[in-house]
Amino acid sequence: MARKPFRTSKGVRRIKRIMRGLPDAAQAELVEVLEKTGPRLVNLIKARTPVRTGALSRGVKFRVAKKSLKLRAGVLGSPKARGKLFYGYILNFGRKAGPVKARRRTKNGTSNYMLNVKGITGSRFVTGTGKLIGREVQPQLQSIWTRILNRAAGGSGE
Repeated sequence: MARKPFRTSKGVRRIKRIMRGLPDAAQAELVEVLEKTGPRLVNLIKARTPVRTGALSRGVKFRVAKKSLKLRAGVLGSPKARGKLFYGYILNFGRKAGPVKARRRTKNGTSNYMLNVKGITGSRFVTGTGKLIGREVQPQLQSIWTRILNRAAGGSGE
């Protein structure tokens, strides 16, 4: 059964509208917490990353979108950089066993052939860290939201 993407979940539009309406000082506080959380999240992902050459763990990075207040972590970068680490997706989510079409470049052009691949169980080294980081960040975010709501209730715009 297919899952719905997060952005279509109930109430997300409303939360995004609330986030955009926050005062600049409150947004700056949230961005500060996200920027402090980013390196910890990257360290958690790197610790769980399967290592052969170390290239995949070196490719794990984080970014904070200040306007939308989002923290992204994983194999980020240019399409060329992500393309070199394409196997990270396979290691994270796994793959089914079976025949696949393969293409090889030769001096005379390209040759196509069938290749049997083994199934791989995904290790969820990127997507499985959400609960771990949530436990670390939750108290900080809770205190920030309490301060923001107290200021708003007091009538202070900052």
